[in-house]
Amino acid sequence: MWANAAVLKRAGVAGVPKTWEDFFAAAEKVKKAGLIAVARGGQNWQDFTTFEDVVLGVGGAKFYSDALVKLDRKALRACP
Repeated sequence: MWANAAVLKRAGVAGVPKTWEDFFAAAEKVKKAGLIAVARGGQNWQDFTTFEDVVLGVGGAKFYSDALVKLDRKALRACP
């Protein structure tokens, strides 16, 4: 995960989140501090990179490989 250490510090977040649960908790603190929790440039490749990161983080490496690399329909139907 990439993060702006100064933003996290200002929002009272101890460090870079290591899990999705940590990320969502940190994002709430950042938003409550009046800062931007997730910043993107609005380009298609950035959206897809974010999507890939979530698929990998939620589904794991095997699911990512089966679903997005091998395009295995069975894996896609059984997504977590």
